[in-house]
Amino acid sequence: MFDISVTHAPDGMKSFLYVSDILSGDYPTSDDLKNALTDHGVTTGIDQDALSLMEKRLVCNTFVEVARGIAPTAGTPGSIEVLIDVSQKGKPRVLPGGKVDHRDISYVVNVRKGTPLVKHLPPIPGKDGCNVFGKTVVAPVVKDQQFSRGKGTAVLPSDPNVLVADINGAVVVYPNGKVDVVDDKIISGNIDYSTGNVRFSGNLKVNGTVRAGFEIDAEGDCYIGGNVEDAKITSLGDIEILGGAVGQSKGMLKCAGSLKIRHIANFSVLAGGDIFILEDIQRLQDLFSDATGVASIITHPDGTPITKPSNFCRLCNNIIRKTEKGLANCYKSDAVLGRHKSRGLQPRDGLAYHRAAYSVLHHEHRCRLDRHRTALGLDHLRFWLALGVHRRRPSVARPDPRLVSL
Repeated sequence: MFDISVTHAPDGMKSFLYVSDILSGDYPTSDDLKNALTDHGVTTGIDQDALSLMEKRLVCNTFVEVARGIAPTAGTPGSIEVLIDVSQKGKPRVLPGGKVDHRDISYVVNVRKGTPLVKHLPPIPGKDGCNVFGKTVVAPVVKDQQFSRGKGTAVLPSDPNVLVADINGAVVVYPNGKVDVVDDKIISGNIDYSTGNVRFSGNLKVNGTVRAGFEIDAEGDCYIGGNVEDAKITSLGDIEILGGAVGQSKGMLKCAGSLKIRHIANFSVLAGGDIFILEDIQRLQDLFSDATGVASIITHPDGTPITKPSNFCRLCNNIIRKTEKGLANCYKSDAVLGRHKSRGLQPRDGLAYHRAAYSVLHHEHRCRLDRHRTALGLDHLRFWLALGVHRRRPSVARPDPRLVSL
């Protein structure tokens, strides 16, 4: 009888037979080979065809694989599926005929409220296997990837695996699955071929210049920190241009709100609100103040200035408005004084400086001003010199006439 040996792989997933012809006798039958496997504990994945082939060919003195376990099936990891098309972001738009528009490169991907953004695909667990001894081989743990709810997003109530836009704005998708929808966009450079035309569903701030031939379309306010060349800007809110706009009659500024700009030439302008051309307004304000001797400034409703002060006295310019507290009080006073009243103008006290300054030589008014000086934390000598009062002979000094209330 031939000698039969049974071995197996270290992980128990394979089993081998070795038939030695060192002994004489008949070659074992396939049933003898199978019984040898069973005696060794091999019960799963026995290859009957391999046993029959060994018997037919009288295979000796070599290891033959005759059983194989069932390997575990790997699962599918969880993943994030982006539901919006961002593949064309930063790429020029292809025109009919094959040409491309390098001014339209989809720098911003806009979405509307309720738009599905990403979907979480849950992991699919794997299937366990077993080795040749019938023991279970556990499938590997499947990893998951959850989406991270960012700004301007919300979970869809009917499907917790779907994230939707909670506001109108621009979508930002990060590699880790986080998604933001922002309604305030800041572009640190210029609007040129690096950005293309920009369309944004919110407030847009451009720190640089808008180059000729490019377009901006904002559904909110639009702020330009530089100049505007021969370009087109459309806004459903206000437009504010820190510099100027000078073109060749091809540029356009169109807004539903107000337009504020330093200077403008050869541009089409359409505004639903006020138009502030600051250099022109400043010149008119300065002329008015020089002609009337009245200190003037134009402010927003909250008191923050639109124009620079004209004909302001030294107390206001050199003292009060140079301190944080004094400037804040000036803004508050300007807002109150400029408030509309149905029964006409109603005089209000600002900071009590104007009425006090004219009688500055009288002791009681000097004391009142000195209390304000102390409240502002100002140096005594610098404060009184700014009012035009000499510290040695205050009795002959005259206050600035522009401090008189009109």
